[in-house]
Amino acid sequence: LGRRVGTSVRQCTYLNGDPSIQAEFDKIKLRAVELENANAAKNAAHEHSRQLTAASSVNPLATQSTATEADRAAATRTPSANVVDLTQMDMRTALGKQRTGGTILTADEVDAQWSRAFIATGGAFHHADNKEFRKAVLMTALCGQRYVKVDASQGQGAVPALESKLPKRTRFATTLLDATDSETQRSAKVLMHSTLADTGMGITSDGMANVRNQPLINVILLTPTGQFVEHVINAEGEDKTNEWVGERINEVIHAQGPKNVVLVVMDGACRGAFQYINNVYPHVICIICCAHAIDLLLEDFAKEGTQGPVVAGEGRFSFDTAWTRDRLAAGRRIVKFITNHQKTLYLYREKVKQVPHGELPKGGTELLKPGATRFATEFISAERQLRCKSILQMLVVSPEYDMWARAQRAEATRTAAAEVKALVLNNARWDEIEAIITVCEPLYKILRLCDANTPTLGKIYMRMLDVDQTLQEDVPHLPKARREEYHELFMARWRYMHHHAMVGAAVVDPEFWDREWSTEGADDEESEWAQFEATVKQVAQTPGAAEDGHTEAAILADYSDWTLAMKTAGEGVNPKMSQEKINQAQRMPSWKWWQTYGRPWPHLRWFAMRLLSMVAAASACERNWSAYEWIHSKKRNRLGVTRAEKLVRSYATINLTNNFSVDSFDFVPWDLEMIFDDDEAEPDEGGQAPVAPSSSPTRAASASEQPRRSPRNQATATASRGSGRAGRGGGRAR
Repeated sequence: LGRRVGTSVRQCTYLNGDPSIQAEFDKIKLRAVELENANAAKNAAHEHSRQLTAASSVNPLATQSTATEADRAAATRTPSANVVDLTQMDMRTALGKQRTGGTILTADEVDAQWSRAFIATGGAFHHADNKEFRKAVLMTALCGQRYVKVDASQGQGAVPALESKLPKRTRFATTLLDATDSETQRSAKVLMHSTLADTGMGITSDGMANVRNQPLINVILLTPTGQFVEHVINAEGEDKTNEWVGERINEVIHAQGPKNVVLVVMDGACRGAFQYINNVYPHVICIICCAHAIDLLLEDFAKEGTQGPVVAGEGRFSFDTAWTRDRLAAGRRIVKFITNHQKTLYLYREKVKQVPHGELPKGGTELLKPGATRFATEFISAERQLRCKSILQMLVVSPEYDMWARAQRAEATRTAAAEVKALVLNNARWDEIEAIITVCEPLYKILRLCDANTPTLGKIYMRMLDVDQTLQEDVPHLPKARREEYHELFMARWRYMHHHAMVGAAVVDPEFWDREWSTEGADDEESEWAQFEATVKQVAQTPGAAEDGHTEAAILADYSDWTLAMKTAGEGVNPKMSQEKINQAQRMPSWKWWQTYGRPWPHLRWFAMRLLSMVAAASACERNWSAYEWIHSKKRNRLGVTRAEKLVRSYATINLTNNFSVDSFDFVPWDLEMIFDDDEAEPDEGGQAPVAPSSSPTRAASASEQPRRSPRNQATATASRGSGRAGRGGGRAR
């Protein structure tokens, strides 16, 4: 004990005569002289130190509020037990900062060190708001002195330095990464299996090359509770034929259980693999990604080259794309010129500031350059220009713009400035751009709908019928021949991506329950009812469905009983359904509605939940590739495929589980205007069903000759109801 007091006195020489610290050491010395039994005092101090450690792990503030003189003495004798010094601060400086409460560093000093750490590592400041990051900091604080080690390697007599026990890079990249990946996969399975028995799952896959030019194929599992990364396939040295792709998907289906898989969705490049999947698993619905198909359609409208666009299975179209392409190209020149010159961009932003806040265009005023990898990029850019038309015109007629243009030395710049001014002031060109946007906007809305995480298989068919109707109506400033060419190309792309399951899902969607589905047509197999029956027949082949009674006949019988209950719900004579239950369909996902109110029809409920919980696009793969490129970037190009896969999978699962809530399932509002913030008026709620032109694409049929059509049939029975929108406006987007 005497040696301990002597050591403390020697340490006091580093304190430059601090009176408060000197007083503390006087108390220690007096206490040591007064102790009669040195061994008993030593044991008592040891026991008290153990109790302090236990208390600090529960509440690190307790030792500050209840510290006694003995506690402060023990803290002074062993400063390394209470100091968390990640910057290797000199021990005497740390001791000099000690206060009577027991803390050594203030909160402001800790904040300053965190700021230095962010800046030194190039970390983004928004990481400080991340839930997992803040949890790690809190757990470190609660761990207290146990997360600190003393570095006494500097030799005898030297002041020992303190170091954090934070793992080094190697342990993070191996042991801890493997443990985190295993833990997150277990969490993903728990979350996924919470609805798997009722809804099943979908599978989507897509390929790309990483920064090391290795061909990769990712596989994503799609469920209503989230989208989970199954694994990433390294396809180096493989011939990626349709058969090879189909075999890889079949392996995933086998691993997940064939009875759990409802749908496979991939882009059109993999459509040849569908036959190899259905040869083994005939119950699995295989569809082309709707988002990719619609994006290809928008690209077809303004495709480069002198020849018309080509649609798989339809051949080449004699479609003159120059008219659309030239008008979009003029918009690109406007945006490029203004944004590439600092002065013009400054003047444009100054004009934006002059517009009253309430009159600013919705969606933003920054001019958008088309991007190579963004869906509908040309039309997004053109639509932004149209919204900002008045601001652009204010810019080019301003004296500042003319003065700047005349002051340019380069003749090419002066010529380009004059050309931009002429284009912006050309009202006829703006009318043509508005006509193009009028045609493309409903397609873009469907693309946005498909590109979300929301189950949309039951919505695609009816939304496409709405676009079909729009393209058959006159569009101001758009020649009729041009509109008919747009429509013909639209129908070709619709046939390219259409699957009978889209009709089957729409038939059991509660949004369209009162629609009369066609039963006749030029070819009975192409009628809506025939496509619904084909979907029922395919889904009923699911392994184990017959044993549970989910046969084709049972599902169709339940459908007849369900439609009767829906029709008589308002009369109060059918206890199985009420108007309030029907109204609830506007406030929850369609599959969730069936889960809640569909129990009187167990076989149809099983069928509907499996279809209406499916997405119609492979956009989850694109989002996963974005995360992959962010993690496996050019600066981290030494990451192997396996380690990068674990990082991406853990990253996606952690963020999914942190944001998941059983009360926040996404759903599609019955009114799409609630999703998109635009200035368009509400669509007509009355309207007739979309109709088809005659067999000639250049001649429209008369009103009495226009039957409603499906994408693969140009003549089906006329429906008594339009787009099936009952009770619009009740939904709300999450």
